[in-house]
Amino acid sequence: MTLDEAWEYAAAHAKEHQWPDRDRAREIESGWYFPWGFPDDGEIRFGSNGLIVNKRTGKVVTLGSRYPLERDLNAYDAGYPLAGADLIVTAVANEDRTVQLLDDLGITKVEPEEEGGVIWRIPKSLSRAEIRARLKVLPANFGFQSIYFCVERLEEAKREGCFSFELRD
Repeated sequence: MTLDEAWEYAAAHAKEHQWPDRDRAREIESGWYFPWGFPDDGEIRFGSNGLIVNKRTGKVVTLGSRYPLERDLNAYDAGYPLAGADLIVTAVANEDRTVQLLDDLGITKVEPEEEGGVIWRIPKSLSRAEIRARLKVLPANFGFQSIYFCVERLEEAKREGCFSFELRD
């Protein structure tokens, strides 16, 4: 995908008072990074480091602002779907450490509840006991999780070899 094609995707995903800055775009291995342009008054109105357009799929990922930009770009190129993905544990070498790391990730579940004629889908954290129970049958799909805040812990799991996982977005 060319820079011009990627910019078209990025521009289509911009919201009011924000636009992807084509002049400061940067090619990374897996996509094109676009920082946000700034309004004429110089006031920054977004809590985001910009966005990435995947070269292969055209999928647009809006970055957060909690971490340095280079961390986000490197994580994206390493295959982390920063917008979120299903976390599937495929193998466990150290159950106690796996449970600890998954608990540290803040793994959640969503169980729809009806109240007053409204279906509520509020994420709730899994307890360590619930995590351990799910790991009894592999692969264990923990469902959709926000990956943006989990990259370092997942890298830790890879380095230690305590569990193997897949991320499916």
